[in-house]
Amino acid sequence: MLLTLKKKPLYKKHKFVPAFGTFTPFDATLVPNTIALYDGDTLALDPINTWSDSSGNGNTLTLVNGPTLQVAAINGHDALRFDGINQYAQSLTPVCLQPYIIYVVLKQITWVNGAVMIDDGITNNISYFRNLVGTPQVRWSGSGNEVFSSQLIVNTYNICTLLGNGNNSALRIGLNSAIVTTPGWGTNTRNGITIAAKVNLANFHNCEITYIIYRNVADPTFLQNNFINWLKTRFAI
Repeated sequence: MLLTLKKKPLYKKHKFVPAFGTFTPFDATLVPNTIALYDGDTLALDPINTWSDSSGNGNTLTLVNGPTLQVAAINGHDALRFDGINQYAQSLTPVCLQPYIIYVVLKQITWVNGAVMIDDGITNNISYFRNLVGTPQVRWSGSGNEVFSSQLIVNTYNICTLLGNGNNSALRIGLNSAIVTTPGWGTNTRNGITIAAKVNLANFHNCEITYIIYRNVADPTFLQNNFINWLKTRFAI
């Protein structure tokens, strides 16, 4: 009697992981957790001195002291440039409990010790993303400990993933492995967002930013990878 061998599939997809080619951050299952989204390609159409929130939640950024539109700054996409002197953007909303995650596509044009790229919108020392110690090092800080990376090369666009989740908070640059914080990072609620400065209007940063996705959830690694790959493809980086 002849034995019939059944063919096994060459691979098995995890049922929760969408194939990257079909992924979009605007999927109906993802949108409810996206509380703000800032797309540089809307800047040319936005009212003067504003950056609209494309999530539909109305968390519009106010642009202060004239950060400048950079047309086709990154592979055909527009960005906003901050001079590192007195320019910044700010929204006092949304209010966001931990956990949360922020994906930001940016380039630090110059590196200055202590300069801040992302901060809270109302209160000092809640959580902020800044330069610290030596070029090109960046640090993601809570109200306590900090986690740092030297992977964000100066004058080069990359995708930064900032996870605020207490002792499980983490920083990722591109698709590199997450650098997870040590205990004591902080558990504070975020209120709004400040870009290119500390919330007390100090430590201004000279940078360009083209895209921000702000979500009130701790995306697992596979989903982070989908967001990052989507951004890498969109901006060809």
